[in-house]
Amino acid sequence: MAKTIRLPTTVYSTDVTAPPHGSSVIGNQLSDRLLPLGVGEVRTGAHDRQIYATDASNYSLEPLAVVIPECNEQISRLAAFCNENRIPLLPRGGGTSLAGQCTNRAVVMDTSNHFRRVLAVDPQRRTCQVDCGITIDAVNEHLRALGHPLFFAPDPATLSQASIGGCIGNNAAGARSLRYGRTSENILALDTVLADGSAVRLEAGAGRRDERAATLAMEIAAVVREYRTLIRERFPKLNRRNAGYALDLILDQLDGGCDERDLNLSPLICGSEGTLAIVTAATLRLHATPLKRSLYLLTFSSLDDAIGAVPTILALHPTAVELMDDAVLRAAALNSETAGISARLGIAPGDATSPEMPGPAVLLVEFQDERDAAESEHSEAHFELLEEIMGLRGVRRLEPAEQAAAWQLRRSAEALLHALSSDAKPVTFIEDNAIPIDQLPRFVHGVRDIVEQHRTSAA
Repeated sequence: MAKTIRLPTTVYSTDVTAPPHGSSVIGNQLSDRLLPLGVGEVRTGAHDRQIYATDASNYSLEPLAVVIPECNEQISRLAAFCNENRIPLLPRGGGTSLAGQCTNRAVVMDTSNHFRRVLAVDPQRRTCQVDCGITIDAVNEHLRALGHPLFFAPDPATLSQASIGGCIGNNAAGARSLRYGRTSENILALDTVLADGSAVRLEAGAGRRDERAATLAMEIAAVVREYRTLIRERFPKLNRRNAGYALDLILDQLDGGCDERDLNLSPLICGSEGTLAIVTAATLRLHATPLKRSLYLLTFSSLDDAIGAVPTILALHPTAVELMDDAVLRAAALNSETAGISARLGIAPGDATSPEMPGPAVLLVEFQDERDAAESEHSEAHFELLEEIMGLRGVRRLEPAEQAAAWQLRRSAEALLHALSSDAKPVTFIEDNAIPIDQLPRFVHGVRDIVEQHRTSAA
């Protein structure tokens, strides 16, 4: 029988009975108990709880209370209180999740008000330490203001709202994950608070300086070693796999000869959605700002043709490959804010008045010139290679101003779909697909068949 090892987490079974909708009984009870503890601002009114009942998804769950801490000590006190009283605690980032991760019948803890500092920058080592509530945009703007040609690479579409803590929670990636990977590949260390309120720093070698970190590392290593074969056999070989805990990344360290006390457990926190620890600060791996980015617009006569070209394009090692299908192009053409961008880029749907008529699909393919001269010279051949793939047609190199417009259009895709009609709104129900490239056409066809069976449409 496999041995069960219990690890401290911030997921609790709870005795709290959900009150009727709109009731503030639970909120007032918690307020009376939380305020004397000094855990920060405690909000229990119906209005505040309703604000935090939703995120960017289709789900709505009114929290038991909302707490806005001002320092790490307050977070520790709040975690210990919730743990002792078996009350769920949900650390929330920017609320941009589409699968309901930021909503729960729990005490919601929001760090976006006070945890917004850049704590340290080391340009030589290409690292910086930041609070959990600061956004990606704010980090990169700070680096630019200091004159450092460095940036934090993960770039989800919501990067102006996505906090670093939230990106760690869902292991955010973004358009350029082909080049830079996910958040887990860009984190060096995490300052965390465990369920009992204890503070632990997770980084390489932490187990040699902190007995609590050593205990965690050894217990996790025991789990990973016990299930090594299953992890290797069953974990999908995908660079954007975020299902479950990242035990494979811990196994990679062990298989590489890493001693248990030297294990870096921070990759395990990435993608754990706040269930293993509360992140208060993070040490980020930074990358050199590329000398130049080249963006190409590839226009296809159908979605199938665009999807079919992806494997060949990936063989050229681009920085990003992004799709805009006919539904998005149609929405852009009908929107006063983006119609000019579509016209400027020379892309348009098949027929804006006929949703059934197939139109073009567009791929944005990006390459970047690094500081290595040989790689820069190699990138000059990309245009010719793309022309060869496309049969000398449908490839356009975008100027810098056009590149910004194209990325703006791509990031606006979901908002454009929501603005199509006042009578019907799209329902976002599939997020962050991780499909093996050789299965991509099969997946697209399968989704299309399901959509058609239900006599509806999808982007």
